[in-house]
Amino acid sequence: MKTSLLKGIIYGQRQIIREAKIIPREYSFDPNFNYVLVGLRRAGKSTLLYKVAQDLVKNGVDWDQIIYVNFEDERLLDFTVNDFNDIVLTANEITPKKHYYFFDEIQNIDGWEYFARRMADEKQYVYITGSNAKMLSGDIQTHLGGRYMIKYIAPFNFREYLTAKNIRHDEEALYTTALNGQIRGAMNAYLKDGGYLRLLMPSKKEIT
Repeated sequence: MKTSLLKGIIYGQRQIIREAKIIPREYSFDPNFNYVLVGLRRAGKSTLLYKVAQDLVKNGVDWDQIIYVNFEDERLLDFTVNDFNDIVLTANEITPKKHYYFFDEIQNIDGWEYFARRMADEKQYVYITGSNAKMLSGDIQTHLGGRYMIKYIAPFNFREYLTAKNIRHDEEALYTTALNGQIRGAMNAYLKDGGYLRLLMPSKKEIT
């Protein structure tokens, strides 16, 4: 696969991550581990990866070290397992520094597990998302040989939902009539519509 195409994808995604407005979630990541984030579509997996990337940069990592590839990009429709190494080659053209790889919806590429295992064996930092039935099954850890931490990402819980809506929900709020009323109203909406990101950011392009 052409390096110029991969650079365009990586640089374009970098701009999206820079500009992304992140709604806080109750998930944390140890920078010394590799992760696979699995869950339903629109649960917020991609947004969590954006937050990880933003936090890495805040802590001193260069943007050139962030290598994010979304495998739902139509420019990668012809991408196969044999093209994965071209991402690594392209990353090293961008910078010789240690890289942080983010592979979004990687399950679109047959045989991706072999590449993921090799990257872990080479002590690379890798974050992966996926949302099909195979990724959601308990077999995913077996496929990856125990090399990755698996995190199951659910839609927003009610606390996260209230935070996203800027509704106070501390103890004082629960005992204050007006604020308690806001919480009850939010609960009705949450029970009716659920905690999917698209409902919290309807004016934004949906990300998973």
